[in-house]
Amino acid sequence: MGDAPTDTRLLRDFVQSRSETAFAQLVARYVNMVYASALRQVRHPQAAEDVTQDVFAMLASKAPTLLDEHILPSWLLSATRYTCLDVLKKERRRRRREQKAARMRPDVIEPEPTAGPNDEILPLLDAALAHLSDPDRSTVILKFFSGASDREAAEILGIAENALRQRRFRSLEKMRAFLRRQGLTVGAEVLAGALTAVAMQPAPPHLAAAAVKHALAAGGGVGAAGIKGLLIMTWVKTNTVAVATVVALLMAGAALLVAGHIGNREPATVLAHPQTHVAQLTPPAEFFPGQQIPALASSAMRGGQNFPGGLGYLDTGTSVKYANVDFGDNAASFRACLAVPADHAGKQIVVRTDAADGPVAARLTVQSTGGWGHLAVQSTRLSSVHGKHDVYLSFTGSGVANLYWFCFPAPDTLVPSTQPSGAHSAAQ
Repeated sequence: MGDAPTDTRLLRDFVQSRSETAFAQLVARYVNMVYASALRQVRHPQAAEDVTQDVFAMLASKAPTLLDEHILPSWLLSATRYTCLDVLKKERRRRRREQKAARMRPDVIEPEPTAGPNDEILPLLDAALAHLSDPDRSTVILKFFSGASDREAAEILGIAENALRQRRFRSLEKMRAFLRRQGLTVGAEVLAGALTAVAMQPAPPHLAAAAVKHALAAGGGVGAAGIKGLLIMTWVKTNTVAVATVVALLMAGAALLVAGHIGNREPATVLAHPQTHVAQLTPPAEFFPGQQIPALASSAMRGGQNFPGGLGYLDTGTSVKYANVDFGDNAASFRACLAVPADHAGKQIVVRTDAADGPVAARLTVQSTGGWGHLAVQSTRLSSVHGKHDVYLSFTGSGVANLYWFCFPAPDTLVPSTQPSGAHSAAQ
């Protein structure tokens, strides 16, 4: 299992041997994506956590039927959509009961929740995706939610790269048409940017482990339908409007312009919006082979600065530690999602193992992505590293790059990824 296996291989290992490790790797790959989708639709963090656990419980129960599923993230997003619709239906029923009870008590007045100016687009993005056919939806998901290159996506779908780009363009146009019918008019670049922005809403650090435990327990004897009822009961008593983080995410996404998404290079474009005092994520006990590691999930940092989605101000002397990174047996490259302006090209990110001055595992000479507001995945060869190590990142230069996530994939492995929700103007 140490060679960052494909989704199908992990599913097969789970089905054949009930491997908890295999299932945990699948959850680690997709928990951010599922949680983000759920949060956009139910607009309540606890409800989104419950939906996420429910979706992975369904994955565990339906794993034998999904072995031939080529685009697992597409299935997960569809399952998330249906689960959210069920949760929202139950919430509407609860509100009607409360409103009826309030009318019987004229002395009690319950204020209606106030929606933000952009709240409508959050659930509509997922509705627009659900409106697409399976082939069209797959092209969008592979690009914006799994981070696949055109070459990788074309191979997965069995079509030529030009045909892939044409299909993706038509898919985005269909989504725009759907949004227009709902009263929202957005440009293709804004829609692509919004998809990029909302694709990543980091899940709470405890959620992946909780989802694995819950799903395996459900698969051990408790039916998924019964679990669904238990999951939604914990939140239906609340009547909280969208949390501030979701509103901020949406406001950033509305301003996105992604001019390069249809071309060959297709870097992601996000709004540059400096913010300080952003808390880093609580790192998990370990990182699985090939797992996408959020830049904010460090266990120690000297220098640098957190911002929504990543790290900036990465200068000579900055050192960032990530504990218990499992390289497996076949890690071949260091891959990182970066934003780099033209005048910062040629600076380096240095990867060391076990100590800040430990052996050098990789040196990535960064290339321009078009500016601090443009993201691209860059990679370099990894020296022979096996097993579990602490990873230390250091930097050569001033404001080398904005770093959003990185991973150590095996050869020809598609590493599912989502793009960050904001960029930060690093030190010049």
